[in-house]
Amino acid sequence: MTRSTVISSTGYTGPVGRELVTAPSVWLLDLAAVRARLRVPFEDEDVDLQSFLEVAVDVAQSDMGRAILPQTWRWWYDAAPCGRVIVLPEPARSIVAVKAYATDGDDTGTAIAASEYVLDTQRGRLVFDEATTAWPPSSVRCYRAVSIEAAVGYASVADVPPGIVQAVHLAVQGQYLRGAEQPAERAAREKAIAALLAPHRYRMGVA
Repeated sequence: MTRSTVISSTGYTGPVGRELVTAPSVWLLDLAAVRARLRVPFEDEDVDLQSFLEVAVDVAQSDMGRAILPQTWRWWYDAAPCGRVIVLPEPARSIVAVKAYATDGDDTGTAIAASEYVLDTQRGRLVFDEATTAWPPSSVRCYRAVSIEAAVGYASVADVPPGIVQAVHLAVQGQYLRGAEQPAERAAREKAIAALLAPHRYRMGVA
């Protein structure tokens, strides 16, 4: 099912899927810091606290539309966006590879040279050289036609904005209390979390 020149008519074509290439090797918070914040003196509840932390980070990432910890993802597209600008689905620190796939069963793809494009980290987009003939590709298959592999998330835990760290702490606290607090207190915490994450939400083209 190979088709010549499967090109999107718009500058933004959303990925049809993504896959984790390299998982984070660090955690945003260590359990000692979580215990200290919750004033839990013993390690008996560490399994639960670790689970709460993982959920809190996942929810924060989903809310913001961007990764927190350093990791690498590959996004798949069923068509190649036309034009010289590709808006990415989330902010990227660097591009590992951009590849086009012309035939069925091609697991390797043809890499687009890094010299053909520039990553605009401020606006979350790839900008191709106006003179390049490498983009858009002349022929791609009908599915999983293009892949973009990128390093996302903040470069290190130290680079994560304090507001995000505070929001994750509050989210862990909310899970730990498990409804033991008053509704007004829970509502205030949720409002505070939303306010802390709001400045870091990814808006398409404005990282």
